[in-house]
This record gives sequence, structure tokens and C-alpha cells, in this order.
Amino acid sequence: MLKHITRIVILTVIGTVLFNFFNRSAPHYDQNYAVSYSDFITDIRNNGISEVVIDGNNVEGRRQNGERFTTYNPNDPRMIDELLEYGVKIKVERPQVPSTMMQIMISWAPMLLLIAVTVFFMRKQQMGNQGGQMGFGKSRAKLMAEDQLKSVLRMWLALKRPKKMWWKWSISSVIQANMKLWAAKSHAGF
Repeated sequence: MLKHITRIVILTVIGTVLFNFFNRSAPHYDQNYAVSYSDFITDIRNNGISEVVIDGNNVEGRRQNGERFTTYNPNDPRMIDELLEYGVKIKVERPQVPSTMMQIMISWAPMLLLIAVTVFFMRKQQMGNQGGQMGFGKSRAKLMAEDQLKSVLRMWLALKRPKKMWWKWSISSVIQANMKLWAAKSHAGF
């Protein structure tokens, strides 16, 4: 039980660390940095914008006073002309294209997972009496025949109360003899 709790705690800590790492590496903009497109065009015409970075339809930039902003370009073909006309520095980001291998992995991963789960359960089903589909809690202890049980009981009784057959024999020699008998029986496999 303690082992499971430890695993859960470790996985939770790792998940939290990864979540925080990826959350902090992503760019964050407060809502007050977002401006409407019409205000953006007005700022361009009033020489209020110093530079912009265009990434697809997202436009991020800096005003003359250093304040950052972001807006959305609704595919306005005149925006670039206006930026150039008013002397705004323009930087265009190249769109990120995922690799072909990554696209293949993303498209095939659910199917491969489904196949793996199907194969796992089919193999569990074919195992027969060794557990089967729902054999998670079954005991794997070996059953003993009646004669094997009697011999084990005799050995156990011999170990519990030593026999007083001969005056030369000590208790340790009886235990050693019974241990040898026990080892021979256990190697025979029952």
C-alpha cells in the first residue's frame, strides 16, 4: 500500500513540475495587452507603433513608449503597406511546420494503442486456467496431494518436538536430520 502511495506522490510531483515548466515557457500576455484591430490601425497612423512581429494572423508589437501589445489580423491586405508607410519595423515569423514523423506518430498513435490493448487482452484470454480475463486476484499457490500433506505435517511435528530415541542424539542432530529430509522432499518438487 505504501508503495502505491509513494508512486502516486512521485507521479503527481513530476506532473506538477512538467506542467509548471511548460506553462512558464509559453508566452503570456495579459488581457490588457490585447488591443482591437481598429485601435492598432489608429496607433499606426498616429506613429504610435515602433515595431511589430507578424506570426500568421497574430500581430505582436511594441509601442513608441515601450508598452507591448497583441492583436489579430483579419487578413487585411493593406496592413503591411500602412506599416511600411509609417516607418514601423516589421518582423515576420516563419510558420512552424511539424515534422512528417511527428504527424505520422500523432495520426497512428491511437490505432497502435488500440491494437496493443487488443493483443494484451487476447493473450490474457488464451492463457486459460492461468488467470484468464479476470484472474487478477486468484491465488497461485500450489495444491498438495494428501500424501504430500501428511509428510509435510510429519516433518513439521518432528521439528517441533524432538524425538528422544537414543541418549547419544542431541536436539540439534535431530533437527539437522529433519532439515535434510525436508530439503530432499522440497527438491523433489511438490
